[in-house]
Order: sequence, then structure tokens, then C-alpha cells
Amino acid sequence: MLRNLVLWLSSALACWVWESASREGGHPQGREIRHTPIITRFIVAAILTVTAALAAERVGYIEYFGYKGLDIERIRRAQSIHEGAVYSKALKIHIRQAVAEIIGKQPTDVAAICCDANGNRTMFIGLPGGSSRAVRYSDAPSGSEHLSPEIVRIYRQLDVALEMAVRRGGTAAQEDDSNGYALINDPNARSLQLEVRRWALERAGELIQVLRSSSSVGDRRIASDALGYARQSAAQMDALVQAARDPDGEVRNNATRALLVLVRSNRQLSAHISPGIFIAMLNSPVWSDRNKGAALLLELSADRNADLLDKIRATAEDSLIEMASWRDTSHAYAARMILGRVAGIPEDRLRQLAWNGPVSFHPYRGQTALVCPLTRRMPKAFCCFSFATVRTKTLTRSERWWG
Repeated sequence: MLRNLVLWLSSALACWVWESASREGGHPQGREIRHTPIITRFIVAAILTVTAALAAERVGYIEYFGYKGLDIERIRRAQSIHEGAVYSKALKIHIRQAVAEIIGKQPTDVAAICCDANGNRTMFIGLPGGSSRAVRYSDAPSGSEHLSPEIVRIYRQLDVALEMAVRRGGTAAQEDDSNGYALINDPNARSLQLEVRRWALERAGELIQVLRSSSSVGDRRIASDALGYARQSAAQMDALVQAARDPDGEVRNNATRALLVLVRSNRQLSAHISPGIFIAMLNSPVWSDRNKGAALLLELSADRNADLLDKIRATAEDSLIEMASWRDTSHAYAARMILGRVAGIPEDRLRQLAWNGPVSFHPYRGQTALVCPLTRRMPKAFCCFSFATVRTKTLTRSERWWG
């Protein structure tokens, strides 16, 4: 990433200046920097200032979901937090307050997702509109089961290693799912994932029991991820599907992601998955539900089963249109693909369209959002592709979205 390159160059330049200072007036540790020449002190100060500014996380895209029936353009214009702002945890509080002032209700979710190609966070703001519907989760377990300290220790280390890999960007955060469990390119994180694999092969029963019964949210979060590394079995799949209804969002996220990786490696495993809960997730007030639900349904709908696509269209078409309109393809791709399958666009053509996105300009950056003549509701930018096949029947909203 450009930011990492600039930071590296700044660090190298700082070292050169520091070394120059030591040659001019002794080693820096033995002499205060105020004794070095003024120009040297100025350069050091400038480097430190630039480096600190570059190192700060910033807000990339700001996207919304769940806004059917709300004036989303008014909400965007009135939002006091703008793309490019420096990110901090306090930003979520400001966003919640701003949304409450604009619409008189709290947002359903504010997710800050790290990181895009520029190292920025994408902000996803859930709104309580007509396309946001509560999902019925299971009751919280009340058992006393706990995981062994060994796997808890491994996950403490793995969480840190994964975050560092994501922040480095590039190929470090890419992963191989071909074995049915995730293995990231970063060597440190990968070695820890292999430790999880070795542990899970011998302790699948413990993971399933904790996931189903433990009152400890922390233990269920670990179990929901680690169970994906166990030997493939019907019991494993059933426990993960059940965990997708857990009252804790991270447990649901981990379990659904584990199912996604398993199905990617072995299509036959999809027979163990009832899609109902994941279709409901598309309308969830919580961003991670939508994100992982769409990713799994992308795999489950690969054979274009008509009944499944009809259920998706009937239940979540508005939500898919919202998600497909996000500008970051990595987050919009699954929704675009599902929407295209619902619309009947041929797969090869659909992949190209979904990756490029039906957006010829960004309607969120000050331009006037024109109305699509087909839908009377979507910006004209979302009508730039011709529909792939000639049809005589009335177009559905899914078909209209693609133009």
C-alpha cells in the first residue's frame, strides 16, 4: 500500500537525519536534539508530523443499509462525519448521535471494517427502515462448560497475528480455503491456524458441547471458529448451523464463515444447511449478519435452484439492492451476484458485471442522484448496463437494478 511505502521511506529518512545529527554533534543518546542544527531539527519534526498523520486510520467509504422508506439522501447530506476523516473509536458514538438527531431513532448498527486497499476503514451504518427486520435468535445457553486453556491461548495469539496481517494488506491477508478451513498467507498467522487444526481434530466433541451449551460468550466465540478446523462431519455442520442463531453476533459471524469455507471446499456439505436463517440475515439490523449471510448464500445459490432464488427474492430483494449498491466491490460482490442470479443474468456475464459494478459514477460524492427511468427509485448510475437477455414478462426489481 502507498501508505506503508511512505511510512517506510519516512522512517528511512528519519534514520538518515538522525545519523547526520550524530555525526555533527555526537550520538543522539548523549546529546539533546536542541543542540543539532536548526534545519536538522526542522526535518525531524516534519518527518514525525507526516508519519503520525499517515499512520492514522481514516474513514474510506460510508455506506448505509436498512433504509427503505427513509430519505437516505437527506441522511447522507446531514451526516457530520465525512469520508476521509481520521478514524477513532469515538467516531461510532458521533455517528450514532448524528443519526438519532436526523431521523429521531438510533442506528441499528455502526460497523467500522478494516481495511480497504488504502488502509482505510469502511463505515457501515444500519438504519431502522422497512428493509431492516429483526432476526429471531436462540436463547443464550446457560451451561458451565469451558474450553481448555490451551486453545484459549492459541486464539489470543491468533487474533493479534490476523489483525497485523490485515493491516499489512497485500497478499499477507489472502487465504486458502481449499482444505475446508482457512489458512492465511501470513506465516505467523498460518502457523497458529495449523495449531488450531491439530487441536480441533482431537477435540471436536468439546467444541460442539461448548458451542451448544456454554454460558461463556468468549468460549463460544472461540468454539464457533475452531469447529471449522475439525474433521468434516454431519455433527460439525449441524452445530455450526445451530450456532448461526446464537444471540452473540461474533458467534454467528464465526459459525457462518466456517460454513462458508466448508461449502467452498466441498459442495456436498450444502445438503446439511437449511438456508432459511441465512436468508433472514440479509434483512438483519446487524451488518455482520448481512455480510456473512450473503457470502454463504452466494455459495448455496450457485446451482441457481429456483425455489431458493424465489425465497430470496420474496424475502430480501430490497436489502440485496442496498448491499449491491455499496461502492467497495469486496463487500458488494456477493449481493450483486445473488441479485443477478435472481434476475436471470447468465453466470459468465454476471461475474464480470458484479466485479465491475453497475456504477459509472459515485452518486454519494456531491452529484445529483438522477432517477432511473425503469425503477423510478434507483440512481441513474445503477442503470448503465443492458439486461443480458430479451424478456417479454414484466421486469422484477432485481432485473431493473441491472438495467
